[in-house]
Order: sequence, then structure tokens, then C-alpha cells
Amino acid sequence: MDDALKPDAMFGILFGLLVSIEIWCFAALVIKAV
Repeated sequence: MDDALKPDAMFGILFGLLVSIEIWCFAALVIKAV
């Protein structure tokens, strides 16, 4: 069971990091635009 859950957990963490990076980049662009 644990081995089956690990890939999903890793994917969730990576997906969360990518989303947070996109949010920070978008925020930086908005700040620069203003």
C-alpha cells in the first residue's frame, strides 16, 4: 500500500510546487506591469 501511495504523493508535491511557481511568476509580472 505504501509503495502505491508514494508516486501519488510525489506527483502531488511536484504539482503543488509548479502551481506555486506559476503563481509567483504571474504575481511578479503583475507587479512589474503596475
